[in-house]
Amino acid sequence: MVKHSKLKSVYGNKTVEDQRQIYKEWAKTYDFETTGSFGWMGFTPAAAELSKRVIKKDAKILDAGCGTGLSGVALSKEGFTNIDGRDLSPEMLEQAEKNRYLLLA
Repeated sequence: MVKHSKLKSVYGNKTVEDQRQIYKEWAKTYDFETTGSFGWMGFTPAAAELSKRVIKKDAKILDAGCGTGLSGVALSKEGFTNIDGRDLSPEMLEQAEKNRYLLLA
């Protein structure tokens, strides 16, 4: 059972346009809410596991449905250098770009 209202709205909507609207509104607080309120950190162990299995750190990686790029950040911390993210939400991609620049700072 999904308790958080944002997650309920994500799982309850059927159309791509519904999803775009939800993520448009959620983009600016998504990272804080998912890693804070929800406690979601699955991207970190997933990146660590991929790092064990993929030796070439310049391997091409496509993060489909990348959202704000949290998986890309975790992959970068594991040494991967050739990560491309795609998402249906332009607003989420804007946040992903900001997260990418945080890695360069």
